[in-house]
Amino acid sequence: MPRLSLKQHTFFYELWGHKNHPKLFFLHGFMGSLADFKPIVETLGDQFCCLAVDLPGHGQTTMFNAGLSDGIDDIAQSLMALLNHLHFTPCHLIGYSMGGRLALYLACRFPDRFKSVFLESASPGLATEPERLQRQQKDEQFAIQLETDSWPSFLSQWYEQPIFESLCHHSNFDRMLERRSKNCPQELARVLRRLGTGSQPSLWEELSHIQLFIHLIVGELDSKFIDVNQKMLSYCQNAQLSIVPDCGHVVHFEQPHAFAEILKTHLASHP
Repeated sequence: MPRLSLKQHTFFYELWGHKNHPKLFFLHGFMGSLADFKPIVETLGDQFCCLAVDLPGHGQTTMFNAGLSDGIDDIAQSLMALLNHLHFTPCHLIGYSMGGRLALYLACRFPDRFKSVFLESASPGLATEPERLQRQQKDEQFAIQLETDSWPSFLSQWYEQPIFESLCHHSNFDRMLERRSKNCPQELARVLRRLGTGSQPSLWEELSHIQLFIHLIVGELDSKFIDVNQKMLSYCQNAQLSIVPDCGHVVHFEQPHAFAEILKTHLASHP
């Protein structure tokens, strides 16, 4: 698998397609890897040039060190260095959950480097300091569990959260769980402390300033994120919300063809 060593990270990534085609940059969610988007890339065919990366603390890309780096700004800067090295801008951003929050941060900080943004089951973070502090405490509890409990026990408990109910009934859930089990729990604990929702600055007030087209994608069974994304829609200048039937939080896994069709429909008119 290709890799690129930068000042702070050695990123493992994969490229599909010809660079003359429209460029798509995929950012996975917590406990995921670049492999999560392979079914989407295969569905898209050879019309696009697709880049997916193992985010720090996931897959083969480790966090930088045990210090205080690797916050969202550090990772954003490293991702931009990766895109610059690969001459992969301007491109379309696609991010799921944690990767969606990171994609939105990139769009806010580097708007001229992207053509549009697709946010799947994502949010702009938590609006108030008390909400962020409360979430930090929850993230810390999960981080401690990752460091002290058995790894299979943590995985089982994580997917018992109501938001993943429909995912757990998917026919390929066990295969996905096997991929998740290849992560390092100690690395994931560091991710939660530095890239968890509680640690991310709120981007709610920045939504109204983004001129890029933003396509919000949620599953019809994910009532929490439907509410969040409907609120986001009211803040954005140029946005669209797609609610995908028969799925919950992980739309690209539960309904990959519907997810790919959303991308293809927009990109056909906005390459």
